[in-house]
Amino acid sequence: MTYIKKTFKFLLKNYFIVLPIVAAVFLSALIMGRATANGLALNWFRVTIAPTKPFAVLGLLWSAITSQYMGILGMLLMIVAVPATVGMIFKASGGRKAALNDIVPSVSQHIVQYLIYLAGVILLGLAGGLLVLIIALLFGLISLLLKGFGIFLFVLVLIALGLAYLAITVLLSFWMPSMLIDNTNVVDGAKLSYAYAKPSFWVLAGNIILINIAGALAGWLFGLILGWIPFIGMLLSAIVQALTTVFMTTFIVLLYLEKTGRTVTE
Repeated sequence: MTYIKKTFKFLLKNYFIVLPIVAAVFLSALIMGRATANGLALNWFRVTIAPTKPFAVLGLLWSAITSQYMGILGMLLMIVAVPATVGMIFKASGGRKAALNDIVPSVSQHIVQYLIYLAGVILLGLAGGLLVLIIALLFGLISLLLKGFGIFLFVLVLIALGLAYLAITVLLSFWMPSMLIDNTNVVDGAKLSYAYAKPSFWVLAGNIILINIAGALAGWLFGLILGWIPFIGMLLSAIVQALTTVFMTTFIVLLYLEKTGRTVTE
């Protein structure tokens, strides 16, 4: 809880840090919301229920393509927003005030390393996904052969895979800040993350789970209270998700700086 309080106080003092990711998520939700709600739903209605206009199918296809491009736009915005956020956190951690004019320098300084980090994450995800698929198919076949006991064994394997995923996520928590702040390569960044995260495994795991649960509950409450408002409810829910991402990023970066011997000014 101490680290969460520190993160909260740090963000209250350096509130400009929230802007890059919140702006990226907000713009993405704003554009994608219109593309999906006003495009896909309307054209699907025209095709399946009330095909009163010619070329309605083409309209549906165009809306689908547009929504995909909007998703790509949102991803590109986050590719810019995350390095900006990390750079601003790093500056503010030294006691200097983070401001809007820090966004561009932070992006230019960290974006290349962030792209390399993303490439490493994608490769690791593909390798891990392939391994999980092989294991799932293998034990799925065993469960068919052994019937009752096989199904029980398959459930145990799924639980073990879930725990393994959580463990890897925690141990690689410092992968991104090690690459962006200390300019390490993909392999050295992962090794450095493991070295610093392992002694703090349970602290990291507990706080990561707690932050995610709090973010999910906040998003659920916003959806419950404001979900009935067309479009506005979706935007507010997206902002809650963005704030959760900012909080998690700040927590990880500040803890990494502390574990690597740097003094963090709250």
